[in-house]
Amino acid sequence: MYTHEHLEKVKTVAFYRLLYGADFLKESLDSIYPYVDKIIIFHTNKVWKGIESVTYFGKQVYIPHAIDNSLDIVKDYSDKHDPGQKISVFTDYFDSPANQITHLINTKIMVNYNPEFVLYVEPDEVWRQDNIRKLLQKPKENRRILGCNVSRIEFWKSHQHAFRYESWRQRLYVMNNTAYGGAVNRRSLKFTNCGGSEQGQTINCPDCDLHHFAYACSARTVWWKHITGLGFSPGIDSIPNESWFEDVWLPWDFEINRIKGLCPSVGYEMNIPDVEPYPFDQLPEALQEKYNGG
Repeated sequence: MYTHEHLEKVKTVAFYRLLYGADFLKESLDSIYPYVDKIIIFHTNKVWKGIESVTYFGKQVYIPHAIDNSLDIVKDYSDKHDPGQKISVFTDYFDSPANQITHLINTKIMVNYNPEFVLYVEPDEVWRQDNIRKLLQKPKENRRILGCNVSRIEFWKSHQHAFRYESWRQRLYVMNNTAYGGAVNRRSLKFTNCGGSEQGQTINCPDCDLHHFAYACSARTVWWKHITGLGFSPGIDSIPNESWFEDVWLPWDFEINRIKGLCPSVGYEMNIPDVEPYPFDQLPEALQEKYNGG
């Protein structure tokens, strides 16, 4: 256990949970790098619940040791784009999404860095520069909030089509606001990414939209997301429809096959609204550069 004398004091720590995520990881890092003091990648090669294989249409699919080359991307990014040596990678396996964020914030981030703010980022999330600046300004405008929730613009199959998910996800955690009396007291709290902490006031930030590309990754990545979801979901999450990838995601086409009922979870198929074209100039800057005009 670190004592306060050994803490690497930083103001803002961003962290990722990384099993796979190569498709948009560089752009995600680009979008947050100027605004944080430290970026921590918590990596594992093990799927939640420790599953090693999944039965898929009667056949056994084995989870590879590394689903993609996301760690190579982190290393390459660190070598080429991290002059401040902000990025650190740690191996950390947690067997369930329940309480994982609590575990990472309380036992890894707070004891080693004691930050004022913690930003949670997923590998397929990319921020617009104006939105992340506004998000990080919120605690300065209200010294009693404990965190900030954002709504998501979800992209479907590419950067060209999207829908708005009408739900709030917490992405910013305020660790030493006057509502608690300091960071040390927060270590007993539980944290979630679904709209708030176990106790305390979080605010919704409708002017800080998050661009999320989980459904816009390559077919290979989406297939592995689906396979791993089929494996770990029973008992901890809604159950995916086994045929969702082949029957919904893969054949969907905005022009000729605009399938309805896009949500992969059984019983929640209609929870995803209609997908619409998304303006290129509204994409995060890192994505505009990636696609260079469309």
